[in-house]
Amino acid sequence: MVDQFLKDDTLSRWTGMFRRSAYAVCVFVALGSSQTAWSSNQSYVGVTADFKTGDFGTDNTTDLYSINIEYGSFNQDYDASLDISYLSLHDVYAGTETGVGDVLVRAGIKLSTEPAHAYGVAFGVVAKLPTADEDKGLGTGETDVGVNLGISKQLDTIILSLDLGYVLVGDPPGIDYENS
Repeated sequence: MVDQFLKDDTLSRWTGMFRRSAYAVCVFVALGSSQTAWSSNQSYVGVTADFKTGDFGTDNTTDLYSINIEYGSFNQDYDASLDISYLSLHDVYAGTETGVGDVLVRAGIKLSTEPAHAYGVAFGVVAKLPTADEDKGLGTGETDVGVNLGISKQLDTIILSLDLGYVLVGDPPGIDYENS
């Protein structure tokens, strides 16, 4: 059994995934550990489920199910979050693959708060760290980075928001993904 475990390269994949996940957690801890910037911070944990279906640039229709856990910290000027997902990818021809998805690390700063009759403006950065198993098709194995600008306006109990962003998509060898 041990020979099969090593032969399938499972140990190598698990140690690589653990190393990449530990790196992502260390980056997030470094972002949130400054006591001066985060002295009045509040934290939150969120859990969401998601479903997407489509051809995703291939000839086959694929269904993607995910459960996402987000941990975040914020105060009146800054925010940061770490998203980890568990994926289940179903393809009629390729079968089903499951595993940990890529980790998203986000950080943002509020450029202006919303006084009466004005707009709130925020700037943020995001990085997708390659923690998913690219051999299973759960990720590309490359890092993506992006920036975004958010504008919001509160009208009584409704918040209107406009988010503009750009992502530099990491391209695996031999593949040229379009930035978005």
